[in-house]
Amino acid sequence: MKATLSFNLPEERDEFETAVNASKYKAALWEISQRVFRPARKHGYADARIQSILDRANTMSVPSMDGYTEDVVDLGTELIGQLEKLFYEILNEEGVEL
Repeated sequence: MKATLSFNLPEERDEFETAVNASKYKAALWEISQRVFRPARKHGYADARIQSILDRANTMSVPSMDGYTEDVVDLGTELIGQLEKLFYEILNEEGVEL
């Protein structure tokens, strides 16, 4: 199967660049998923400052649902997990699969 894309240059230069560089964009999104989100739930961050911030956030206590006790939860990891979920929801909405 072959496909040919046509662009009216220079008017459609941005569209042309996007099409030509699509594999780079996909690779960058994959790297974001692996280097930004994955370390929080797997092996930790190589960047000591990021890991230190995450560790501090993970030791915070928050009011429990009953309002009477304090629960220590991994808030930092939970936050990153929610951001990762949002990241993949956006990709899905745009029809992008990694």
